[in-house]
Amino acid sequence: MAISDKTRKILWARSGNRCAYCRCELVQDRSDSDPESVIGDECHIVGQKIDGPRGANTDRGNIDEYENLVLLCKTHHKLVDDQPTKFSVEFLCSLKTVHENWVKQSLEPLKQKGQQLKIWLLDRIHTGKELMAVFEGVCTHLLDHDEPQSEQEMELLGNFLQDVQDWIDARGDIESSGRVRAGFELSKRIKELEAVGFYVFALPVKQRIKLNDKTELWPSGILTVVRKSNPGITALGQLASLLKVGANSFPSD
Repeated sequence: MAISDKTRKILWARSGNRCAYCRCELVQDRSDSDPESVIGDECHIVGQKIDGPRGANTDRGNIDEYENLVLLCKTHHKLVDDQPTKFSVEFLCSLKTVHENWVKQSLEPLKQKGQQLKIWLLDRIHTGKELMAVFEGVCTHLLDHDEPQSEQEMELLGNFLQDVQDWIDARGDIESSGRVRAGFELSKRIKELEAVGFYVFALPVKQRIKLNDKTELWPSGILTVVRKSNPGITALGQLASLLKVGANSFPSD
C-alpha cells in the first residue's frame, strides 16, 4: 500500500509547508533559470519495514495513513532515521502534534477578545536586545500579561510594559548608544520579572489589516508576560523534556 494523494494533501496542509522539526519551508521558490524545489519528505513514524527505523514497533497497522506520517525536511528525515533510539515513535508523535498545533494557531487571529495569547507560538525572551529585535520596524503591536497578584508584581509588570511601549514609540529616533542603554535596561526588567516568577515571550508576525475594503499584511510584534505556573508553560515544560527541539521556545532557567 502506498501513501494516497488525499493523505499527502492532508499532511502537507496541516504541516503548513514546514518541517515539523526545524520549521523551514519545504517548497523553495524558483529562480530565474530553475524551477521550484521540494525539499520535504513524508516520513513514516513506525517504519515501513520491520528491520527499518522504528520498524520493530508492535503496532504496524495503517503504515501509510496520515496518523503514521510526519512532514520533515530531508536533513531531519535522515537524522531521525539514523538515530531511531533518540527519535522514537513517541517522540515523533509528540513532535507532529506540537507542530501541527503551531501551524493551526499561527493562522488564527493573534488574539480574540477575552482570550490569552497562545504561548507556544512565541519565543522565550531572555534579553533586552532580543526583545528590541522583535519590535524593530513593526507597524502594530500587542502587549499582554497575566494578572498581578500583589503590588510588587503590579509595579514590575507596569514598569516593564511601559519601558517596552516607550522603546516601540521612540525606536526610530534612538541612536546607537541609546539602543545599548535601552537594551540593558530591558534586560534588567526581564530579570526582575523572572526573579518573582514570570517569563517573557514575544514574536514578530504579519497581521492582516483591512483598509478601505482591502486586506494587507503589516509587520507586527506581540508580547506576553506569564507566570511560570501558567498552564501553557506547564505543557511546554512537559514537551520540552521529550522533544529537545525549539529550545528558544521552551522555558529554561
